[in-house]
Amino acid sequence: MLTTALIFLVDDLQARKGIDIPIHVDAASGGFVAPFAYPDYDWAFSISRVNSINSSGHKFGMTYAGLGWLLFKDKSLLHKVCEPAWVFWRGLRLP
Repeated sequence: MLTTALIFLVDDLQARKGIDIPIHVDAASGGFVAPFAYPDYDWAFSISRVNSINSSGHKFGMTYAGLGWLLFKDKSLLHKVCEPAWVFWRGLRLP
């Protein structure tokens, strides 16, 4: 499987050079349904290096271009610059 081979290469690079490379998954439109269509396929947060995933809702039509979602594995990965936007849109603080 391609995913396993790529993760192995990145793990090997870290072991040899000490470089830790996190992975972002651009799930596009298929990522919106992939977890439900292929529940046994490891491609998202089940892979330890994956820190963020985005999906593009606008590709399903009848919405504004650019509509999408960005998910982070953990709040600590969210850059501090993003928190004011979250507070503005939601009207509350992150837990």
